[in-house]
Amino acid sequence: MDHRTLAHHALGAGAAERAVTHAEAAGRRAASLGAHREAVTHFQLALRAAPSGYLSVADRARLFEQLSYECYLTDQIPEAIAARQRTLELRELEGDVLRVGDTQRWLSRLSWFLARNSDAERYGVRAVATLEPLGDSHELAMAYANLTQLRMLAGVLPGTESWAGRALRLAERLADREVQLHTLNSLGSALTGGGRYAEGKAMLERSLDMASADDAHEHVARAYTNLGSQAAATSRCREAERYLAIGVAYCEERDLDSWTRYMQAWQVVVGEQRSAWDDVVVLAERLLANPELAPVAAIPAASSLARIQARRGLDAGASLATASGLAGTTGELQRIGAAARRIGALPDAGA
Repeated sequence: MDHRTLAHHALGAGAAERAVTHAEAAGRRAASLGAHREAVTHFQLALRAAPSGYLSVADRARLFEQLSYECYLTDQIPEAIAARQRTLELRELEGDVLRVGDTQRWLSRLSWFLARNSDAERYGVRAVATLEPLGDSHELAMAYANLTQLRMLAGVLPGTESWAGRALRLAERLADREVQLHTLNSLGSALTGGGRYAEGKAMLERSLDMASADDAHEHVARAYTNLGSQAAATSRCREAERYLAIGVAYCEERDLDSWTRYMQAWQVVVGEQRSAWDDVVVLAERLLANPELAPVAAIPAASSLARIQARRGLDAGASLATASGLAGTTGELQRIGAAARRIGALPDAGA
C-alpha cells in the first residue's frame, strides 16, 4: 500500500501523527514523479492533519518549504508566497540563519513572478546580506544566482555578468551543479538579448543538458522557456516554435504550470509575429481568463493580443490596459516599453 493511501487511512482512523508522516512521504514521491499538483495536496494534508504541538518548529518549517515549492511550480504563486512567509517566521523563531537567508532568496523569486520587482530586489539583497557572514554555502551561491537572474530580467548585462561571476566562482569551489546550471541559464539569456546570441544560446543549451541529466524539472523548464522566449524576442520564429513546443510538452507532462503558461504566452507572441492570428487569439484569451495566471505570463499574452486587435481594427483597450498595468508594477523598462508601444514591439524575454 502506498503512502498516499496510508495517509488517508490513518487520517480516517484518527491516527494524525501517522497521517502526517505518510502525507509528507506521498508528497515527496509525487514531486519526484512530476505529479506536482498532487504533491501540493499531500503537503497541505500533512500540515492540516498535524496535531497541535506534534511538529517541531523545524519540521513545520520544512513542510511549508515543500508546499511553497510545489505551489511555485504549479503557478499558485500567492499560495507559494504565503507558505514561504510562514517558513520565514518559523526559521526566524528557530534561529536558523542559513535557512532564513535561503527563504529570503525564495521570497525574492516569488515576488518577481507576481510583478513585485521592488520586493524581489529587497529580498534578494537581504538574502545576500544574511548569508555572506556565514561563509561559503549552496544557499549563498543561489542568492548570488538569484541576483544574476534579477539583473538579467532587468536587461542589465554588466550587472548580470558581475553577479554571474560571483555565483560561478563559488559554485566551482563547492562543486555545485545546480548553481552552475542556474547561473548559465541566466547569463545565457542575458547574452542572447545583448547582441551575443550564439554565445548565449550555447550557455542555455549547456544549462538544459545539465538539468536534463539531473532530472531537475524546474531548471529544464526554465531552460526551454528562455531558449524559446529569447529566440522569439530576436524574431527567430522557427527556432522559437521548436523550443516552445518541446518545452510546453515537457511541462504539461509534469504539472509545471508556471512555465507551461509562460511559454504558451510566448507562443502567442510568435503567432502574432507570423500573422497566425486566429489560433493565438484563442490561446491568449484562454490564458488571460485563468485567474491563476502569473503577471509575468499575462504581460506578453496581453501585449500581443492588443497588437492583433489593433491591426484588425478592433478595440484593444482592455488588453492594452492589462499589459500596461501589469508591466508598470514590474519596474522593468523593457516590459513597460513593450506594453506601452501597441504595435511593432516585443515584450522582454526571460524567466
